[in-house]
Amino acid sequence: MRQGEATWSEDQYVPIYRNGKLEDVYWTFGYSPVKNENGLVDGVLVICHETTGKILTQKKVDESNTRFYNNVMQAPVAMCVLRGRSFVVEIANDLVLEIWGKHAEDVMNKPIFDGLPEARDQGLEQLLANVYDTGVSITANERPVNLPRNGAIETRYLNFVYQALREPDGSVSGVMAVATDVTDQVHARKSIGDLEERSRLAVEASGLGTFDTNLVTGDTLYSDRLYEILGLPPGSDLSDQHKMIHPDDVHIRTEAHRRALESGRLTYECRILRNDGSTGWVRIDGKVYRDAAGNPVRMLGTLKDVSEQRAFAHELELNVQKRTAELQEEKRFAETILDASVDIISVFDDQMRYIAVNKTTEQKYGMARDQMIGRRIQDLFPGVVNGDLVINIQRTFQGEILEPFHYQSPVNNRRYLAHVVPLQQDGRVRAVLAIAHDYTELLNATEQVKLANELLAKQNRDLENMNNEL
Repeated sequence: MRQGEATWSEDQYVPIYRNGKLEDVYWTFGYSPVKNENGLVDGVLVICHETTGKILTQKKVDESNTRFYNNVMQAPVAMCVLRGRSFVVEIANDLVLEIWGKHAEDVMNKPIFDGLPEARDQGLEQLLANVYDTGVSITANERPVNLPRNGAIETRYLNFVYQALREPDGSVSGVMAVATDVTDQVHARKSIGDLEERSRLAVEASGLGTFDTNLVTGDTLYSDRLYEILGLPPGSDLSDQHKMIHPDDVHIRTEAHRRALESGRLTYECRILRNDGSTGWVRIDGKVYRDAAGNPVRMLGTLKDVSEQRAFAHELELNVQKRTAELQEEKRFAETILDASVDIISVFDDQMRYIAVNKTTEQKYGMARDQMIGRRIQDLFPGVVNGDLVINIQRTFQGEILEPFHYQSPVNNRRYLAHVVPLQQDGRVRAVLAIAHDYTELLNATEQVKLANELLAKQNRDLENMNNEL
């Protein structure tokens, strides 16, 4: 201090020995000059006041504030502290910043609706003001709030609590907000609700009857459509429903229910006897639900009238059987014609697999047709891979129309005149018919005639020479 001036120092740390030990003590003290009658400083007046209690109290407050700050920042839920009537953002953890769609520098130490203007005019201002003015907490569940997300505004659903922050004297100095983003749960629940509604509409549109059975008490709830399918007025007594099942199909129901208790799935079809004397077919599907101990306690299921499908299937089966018999007869007739041919007749698919062969093919190649059908010609006879027959069949699959051609089979070294014919369906070559006529004997006979003619010509020339000599 300058000479003659008083000086004060607050909360200075000056440890002293007290009660037999060195203690941390804080002091507030002042130095004042003491002057004589001549106005000269003769001494210094020292006034001391211990402030240890105040300092320790302040340290506890600071430590408490630090713990509170750390608790907020490390909380597993979104939390923030808004101070004053302007609701200045004093503390905001990462989770609440994520909900807000903001960075810390965007909102910290600013009124919340200045840092987060997207949240204005959605009723949140009034909620905060009510908490600040009354001190009464407010809780909201699945509150829709429009917030920024990825450069756009998106509706998020929040569970939050606004709680008043009080000073030691009881006055409200701010609001603490705790929030949880439940948007995914809300969407999931809505999706489930939509799915249930679609399922209900689908059941109604499909004409299914439904039932819900308590497997412990035996009580069952039936839909009106189920009664309609059974030909009964709604609410009729179905305690003896098994009596409606055709006697020859009772065992089907019994066995299906037995298996359902083991597997958890119920499914079967059976005939029913309606009150009007008609017989119908129904299909029953269900699922068994169990309690925590694994005991079956509930069965949910559907019942569908499949009488028309059954009648159609029966008629279709008869038609199929009739047509199959006709096709078999046609096949036998065609095979008889093909087997009567002296030519080799084969049908190939696009993988060069035999689809059909006649008896002549078996005889010429010395192999039963069962050994050939379904196998590729190049696997059975490797020598034909690069032969004219295989090459021309492949060209036919590619859409070419070929003239008859001659080739010599590497299988039996005989000569053939071959025709390849595309078999089309829907404008596409599905198979190729190959017909090969063996003219080896004719060729041999022709060659023998040629040789004989050449010999005769030579003899004629020799005879003519002899005549000339004579």
